[in-house]
Amino acid sequence: MSEDLLNEQEAINSIYGEHTFGQASDQAPHQCFLTIPHRDTTLRLLFPPCYPDEAPQILCVVKVGDCLPKGYGTNILAQAREALTQVFIPGAVCMFDLLQVLYYNSDDSPHFKHDISPNHEEGENRQSGMGSQVLDVSPASAPPEWAISSTVTSKNSVFVARACSVTSPSQTKAALIHLFATDKRVAKATHNITSYRIRKPTSSATDTLLRDVTYQDYDDGGETAAGGRLLHLLKAMDVWNVFVVVSRWYGGVKLGPDRFRLISQVAREVIVEGGWSKGEGRAVDR
Repeated sequence: MSEDLLNEQEAINSIYGEHTFGQASDQAPHQCFLTIPHRDTTLRLLFPPCYPDEAPQILCVVKVGDCLPKGYGTNILAQAREALTQVFIPGAVCMFDLLQVLYYNSDDSPHFKHDISPNHEEGENRQSGMGSQVLDVSPASAPPEWAISSTVTSKNSVFVARACSVTSPSQTKAALIHLFATDKRVAKATHNITSYRIRKPTSSATDTLLRDVTYQDYDDGGETAAGGRLLHLLKAMDVWNVFVVVSRWYGGVKLGPDRFRLISQVAREVIVEGGWSKGEGRAVDR
């Protein structure tokens, strides 16, 4: 496998699990498998030696989950081939984008609806970044309690993740502003990649039953496509009521796809060490 393909494999497996993407066999060094996790369905692909300058080929479906309807294998093969033509750009790795399309391209896949509340705040600050300094922080707001990962260094680039408990999108903005105001080193990081997922019960005016309202969003912080991958990690770990900030200080050497693996590594560490991976997350003072 080429270095680009190995880096892509590490990045994907760090998010979706170690057996999601890899070499099919030693006898077929240019063939790889790609498993759609929630479908337990596996595709076989052929990668040209010059990938990512040339697109891979999706050869066949080698496994279909037991609970899937008849004909699913044929349909997913057609979907995958069509999706590959849309996500492939010569010179850029594309397997994460392909898996993203397949992972969320079904009605019963574990995606989450967005505009489900009249007061929904998701995505409103996507263009300017979640860390926009135009917001005011109430002096009565308690400062966030950050869990912090270990520091990871690769080719002089430094990565550190922080996470705190939140119950509303506005809290994530306040937490980020507070972090920038109190930690100048983080504020001056080359990139601050952010993402959150929030779930809380509510009830409608006509229904006394409690219903879950969910919010989720991300910001790349200038690191193209990193925010979306961070959000996918939170989804894959099924964590809620947490806001994650991954800071990167660029060291002058481009890391390629390996940067996504490192971002996921420190983010996963802080989520696990902070206790959010066990369910609803840590308690938040109301």
